[in-house]
Amino acid sequence: MSTRHIGYYIHHHGAGHLTRAVQIMRHCRSRVTGLSSLPRPQGWVGPWIELPRDDVPEAPGDLAPWPDTDAGGVLHWAPLGPGGYRDRMGIVADWLSCHRPDLLVVDVSAEVTLLARLLGVRVAVAAMRGDRTDRAHEASYDVAHLLLAPWPARPRRASEPGWPARWMTKTVYTGGISRFDDRIVRPGSAEPERPARRVGDPLVSVLWGRGGGAWTPAQRLDAQEATPGWRWETAGQDRDVWSSMSAADVVISHAGQNAVAEVAAARRPAVVIALPRPHAEQVATARALAAADLAATCVGLPAAREWPGLLEGARHRDGRAWTRWTDGFGGYRAARAIDAAAAGRALAARTAVITLARGRHDHLRGLLRGLAAGTHVPERLIVVALGDPEIAEVCKQVLDISDGAITAECIDLTLDGEQLPLARARNLGAAAAADLGCRTLIFLDVDCIPASTLVDTYASYAGGTGGTGPASP
Repeated sequence: MSTRHIGYYIHHHGAGHLTRAVQIMRHCRSRVTGLSSLPRPQGWVGPWIELPRDDVPEAPGDLAPWPDTDAGGVLHWAPLGPGGYRDRMGIVADWLSCHRPDLLVVDVSAEVTLLARLLGVRVAVAAMRGDRTDRAHEASYDVAHLLLAPWPARPRRASEPGWPARWMTKTVYTGGISRFDDRIVRPGSAEPERPARRVGDPLVSVLWGRGGGAWTPAQRLDAQEATPGWRWETAGQDRDVWSSMSAADVVISHAGQNAVAEVAAARRPAVVIALPRPHAEQVATARALAAADLAATCVGLPAAREWPGLLEGARHRDGRAWTRWTDGFGGYRAARAIDAAAAGRALAARTAVITLARGRHDHLRGLLRGLAAGTHVPERLIVVALGDPEIAEVCKQVLDISDGAITAECIDLTLDGEQLPLARARNLGAAAAADLGCRTLIFLDVDCIPASTLVDTYASYAGGTGGTGPASP
C-alpha cells in the first residue's frame, strides 16, 4: 500500500462521473479523498468531503442567471458574487493547502484544474471527447500532468481530429470503464450462462438513464409500433441493467461514455445514438464506434420508419468485437496511471515486464529497484518463480518501499526435474500478461538493472500495439 495521498474531484451533474470514480478508486494503491457535491457513494473507502453546490442561488428569492458565469469566455463556470461557487472553491483550496496531496484527479472542471495547478499540485484530468479547443478546455488540458481518456487508443484521429500532439503524449487511453468490468468474458473463457430468453420475437433492451436526454414516451411508442417483430424493455426498470442487456438481441443506448462502456462490457450488438451535447461529445464517440465498426450508429433520434432497418442490421453484429473498446481493465489501468502520476512517473499502458527468477535474490532486488525508479512504470510486472518459494517475499520487500507506483504479480512454477524449463516459464509469464490486458511484453533477464528510460524506450519501440522486435537494454 502506498503512503501517497490523492484527491479526487467529482462533478455532480449526472451519475457517470461518480460511477467512473468509484470503479477507478477501488484499484488505487494511494489513499484517496473524494471531493464532490454528491453524497458519499457506497463502497468509497477513503475520506469524503461534501462540497456546497455551485449552481444554486444563495437566497431562495435569487434567480439565475448569475452574472458573467464564464469570465468573458475564459472559463466555463465561475459566477461572480458570494454564494456556493465561492464557498466551494474556497473549501477545495483549503483542502489542497492543508493536506498537500501528491495529485488531484479532476472529473471534470476546468476551474478546479486550474486552481489546483496554481497551488502547485499535479493534476490528472478525465478527458472528454469532441472539440475541446475552447479557451477553458485548452488551458486545463495544457496544465494537466496526465490526461485519462476512457476510450481505446484507436482510431484516435477519427474522434479527436483537433487534439494537438502535446495532449496526445500525456494521454493514457484506458479503454471503456464500466461497473460491470468484472463480469466481462475474457478471450478463451467459456461464455457465461445468460438469462433465459422467451421463445419468439427478438428482444430490445433500452439503456437510457440520466445521461440520455429527451426521448419522449410518444417517440418510443412510435419506434415500438414501427417494429412489430420485436419485444422492447427498459434496462433498470423491467429488470436490472445487466440482466436486461445480457438477454437482449440488441441494446439501444445513447453515446455517453459510461453507457457505451456498459454495452461493451455486456458484449451485445447495439444501436448507439449520438445526442446533442456541448462540444459534440457524443457525435465524436459515435464517429469512433462507426470507424471501428463496433455498433450501428446515428446522430439524433431516428425516425420511426428507420428503426426496423437499424435493429435488423445491428442484430447480426458479433458482440465479441466490443473487446476492442473495453478489455475489462479500464478502471485498473486508470488507477495505475494515477498512482504513477502521484509518484511523478508515467504509465506504460498495456505493457508488461516479465522476468524469471530462481535464487539470485540480490539480482532480482536490483531489477525491481531499477523498474520502480524508472521514468515510466509498466502496467504489470510478472515474476515467474522457478521452484523458489522465497521470490514472492523478495518482491514484496522491495516494492513496499517503491511508493506504490509498481507491484509484482508472482507466478509459481513447480519444477519436476533438475533442468529449468525456461521456455515454458516465459510462455507462462506471457500468457498471464496477455490475460491481464497487456499487448506489449518486455522480457528482462533477472541479471539486468534497467536504466530509468528502459520501459519507455521498449514500449515506444513496440509502438504500444503489441508489436515485437529485437531490442537491447
